[in-house]
Amino acid sequence: ESDLLLLDSAFPDRPPAILLSASLIFLWEKSILPVLAARIFDEHGRVLAAHASLSSRTDLTRPQRWYPRARLSRRRIVAHLGPTNSGKTYVAMQHLLRKDVKRGGYFGPLRLLALEQYDEMTASGHYTNLLTGQEKRDVPFSTHESATVEMADLQKEYDVAVVDEVQMIEDKERGHAYSKALLGMQAKTLHVCGGAEAEEMIVKIAKQCGDDYEINHYERFTDLKVAEKALTTEQKAGVYGKVEPGDCIVAFSHKDLFTIKREIEKLTRHKCCVVYGSLPPEIRSHQARLFNDPHSGYDILISTDAIGMGLNLNIRRIIFNSLYKSDGNSCNILKHTEVKQIAGRAGRRNSIYPNGIVTCRLEEDMLYLRQCMETQIPPVARAGLFPSKNQLLAFLKAMDHSIPDRERHDIGSLLDRFNEMASIGSDYFLCDIEDKHAIAKKIKDLPLSIEDRYTYVTAPVRISDPKAMALLRKYAKNQSEGRPTGIQMLHLFRPYDFNQLADLLSKHHQLDLFLWLCTHFDGNIFEQQLAETMRRNTTGFIRSTLKNTKRLKLDHCYVRRDVRVRANAQKESERKGRQNTPGAGGAGRRKSRKQRRGRGKAEGGRGRTESRRQMQNSHT
Repeated sequence: ESDLLLLDSAFPDRPPAILLSASLIFLWEKSILPVLAARIFDEHGRVLAAHASLSSRTDLTRPQRWYPRARLSRRRIVAHLGPTNSGKTYVAMQHLLRKDVKRGGYFGPLRLLALEQYDEMTASGHYTNLLTGQEKRDVPFSTHESATVEMADLQKEYDVAVVDEVQMIEDKERGHAYSKALLGMQAKTLHVCGGAEAEEMIVKIAKQCGDDYEINHYERFTDLKVAEKALTTEQKAGVYGKVEPGDCIVAFSHKDLFTIKREIEKLTRHKCCVVYGSLPPEIRSHQARLFNDPHSGYDILISTDAIGMGLNLNIRRIIFNSLYKSDGNSCNILKHTEVKQIAGRAGRRNSIYPNGIVTCRLEEDMLYLRQCMETQIPPVARAGLFPSKNQLLAFLKAMDHSIPDRERHDIGSLLDRFNEMASIGSDYFLCDIEDKHAIAKKIKDLPLSIEDRYTYVTAPVRISDPKAMALLRKYAKNQSEGRPTGIQMLHLFRPYDFNQLADLLSKHHQLDLFLWLCTHFDGNIFEQQLAETMRRNTTGFIRSTLKNTKRLKLDHCYVRRDVRVRANAQKESERKGRQNTPGAGGAGRRKSRKQRRGRGKAEGGRGRTESRRQMQNSHT
């Protein structure tokens, strides 16, 4: 009342209601609000402190702070950026192989590349360790090491380190390994090699870390041209009778590869090598050596997009069997980056085919091919991140009172909660955890620690291979029960059809996975030796099978499959277009779907009839 009287005397012309409102606001701010805030803090202080702790543990906006030892000195980052066949990795490796480099390391995306550089460093006189997920070679008094990027040891110090294929920092599954290497590698000089699209991201990371940086651009040594025309204008078999030595046919199904191989070896005198992703790295390397050797008798290569990285090949001409690719779930046309990465393998300096040519089997694909080759690859926008084991443990400790008991040891749920609360800067993204969820679900009921579960979900297992998933669960179950992990004796034999060959490749993958688990969980040395022996035998059977594939049963037509994939890709494109079209009524959509079904059946029938007629003509 005294405040109100004071206001009334100070402002005699103001209405009483306004004076009353002003008095209440004054009373709220000066008397009630502080008391209310103190009361809330007393009753909910623990919750507020816990929330602040969780926020700090899920703060991913400054990942450069995760590696304080790397921040103790000012590093020098040297980027070697350019297209395929430009010599960028060679220049970086020459810095690593200098005699005055006391400690050095190479870190690449593939086991194949790590092994190749291990051989080169050893041959140059450096004592070198090899470290991949499946293999570990410790050399006494070693000063250098060659490893896959996931196996990089950030606790070691290097004079010179090389990180290869740095543009993979934006990969949705493996990008976090490259971010970790660039942010946390303790190297006086860090050389990074990759495509020019990674330049902006490298500069951003260097500035965030307070490091010096130097950008070197490289141009392709030799020419790469798009052919004037394709092999054919029609969807028919038999067109690969026109291939020439040094040609590489790119297809996206292993059955397509072997069908094309049989066609070429039947219609010509050429012999073909085969490379695809399911083959073990040593088999791919052996097939590449056969193709590169002018005296081996193998002068044609048939491959999937596995040639896009990791293999040095003497290719004269790249021929795309199709620019459409099916991954089992969806059918899509290749991206510009994928086309340029594969096409760049044609032509190699200091080989018998210095200049490269790229073309397609079908003329209708040539326009898109030319567009892809003329398009600049967009710059890398964001780098991948993934929480480390220590970060997840700290997050779990902070959530100790709020997480249900049933989720306390479920790393899948823990990753989901972490992702929900994580705050990320505009230059980064969280990598995909879909495969990790599948592994976490497989071992959810086993009494394992969070540390062990984290290791299991990062295992390189093919989620689509049920036998490999069963092996991982068995290993985890035996480990949790304190029993010997054990490796089952696999029945190995020479396959007689392509299903048996796929089964043999699955067994090789299982043995690779077992060796990876032994490396990360200190497995029994005798079991490791047994697994390595079985893996060598499996490799021998695969190699002998690829040497003579004529006896394998195969009923497949690459033309029919391509027609089917293109039709499915067109349907998916139309469906996406309808979903993005605003204002479409339900009745209109139902009518158009019926019309499309009828038209699709008619066109599909005509397409199948035409395909059969073309096949009959080609066989005749």
